[in-house]
Amino acid sequence: METRISRQRDDIILKATAEAFRGQTLEAIGLDVPPIVDMLPTVLPTAEVKEERV
Repeated sequence: METRISRQRDDIILKATAEAFRGQTLEAIGLDVPPIVDMLPTVLPTAEVKEERV
């Protein structure tokens, strides 16, 4: 049986990690960064633009 891995796997992992460590530092996994305050959406809106010239 083949295992299917999402193309957005890195994004999924980072979102889950940020949620798990909200309000804490990431020193537990070896990163020296400020505490996580909040998560921002990473799914940006898209717009389709068509140009027509006469």
